[in-house]
Amino acid sequence: MKRKDLDQFKRMIRAIVVIIVIAFAAMIFFEIWKDYYNYNIVFPFYGRGQWVIISLYVLILLLFFYIYGGLEFGYLTCGSIILSQLLAIICTNVLMYIII
Repeated sequence: MKRKDLDQFKRMIRAIVVIIVIAFAAMIFFEIWKDYYNYNIVFPFYGRGQWVIISLYVLILLLFFYIYGGLEFGYLTCGSIILSQLLAIICTNVLMYIII
């Protein structure tokens, strides 16, 4: 394989891993949102309102992942990635709690 083909393959693998990590975090948030928060508020969200909340969560999560370097798979050590993702998820959850 040529170097260019290998770089494209590595970028594709990194993109897939990023999508999986963000989707996993969004699914966990959605389950908590659906079962606890949305159930206990006075005027619960339905349909598109839930999609807006999940989209907002994903956008904020991407922002904090970018700020803390949680998307740098293949460049940082495993411990650094875990720490930066943990910080990003905590900051995102605190911000979403304030928003909710």
